[in-house]
Amino acid sequence: MTDACPHCPDGHDLPRSKSWGVYVAPTKDGDGQPATLHVAPSGGSHVAESDADWLRGLIKGDSANATEIINEILAPLNGRLAAAESEGLAAHQRAEKAEAAVARVRQHAEEWARRAPADDWGDTPQDTVLSDAGRFLLAVLDAPEAGRDA
Repeated sequence: MTDACPHCPDGHDLPRSKSWGVYVAPTKDGDGQPATLHVAPSGGSHVAESDADWLRGLIKGDSANATEIINEILAPLNGRLAAAESEGLAAHQRAEKAEAAVARVRQHAEEWARRAPADDWGDTPQDTVLSDAGRFLLAVLDAPEAGRDA
């Protein structure tokens, strides 16, 4: 939006936000050849001096105008890219937390598995249960498919 239009209290639409048409006017030069082009918004909306300035810059090949247009086109894409990068970073952080949690589970499972060897009949029932649970968890962590069947 630009605020250079007295007819648009909330700002005049940027010229690149609308479609433009051009046609040859009936005006002729001394040889009878067409001498004028008319340029107007295709949608019939009114124009402002900012539109004329934009068109002049476009016709002259004003690089600032081209850069502005490119930046406007890229702005939403850059926003989506930033969001995707942020989501990727968040996913990476969640994966690191999950890996740390699995490492803690493995540490506890190894500790539990050592509490009661499978062939020792003198262990307490609690140690036997913890040891069995530890060996089961280690089996799941080492081969996740095996844990589903157990």
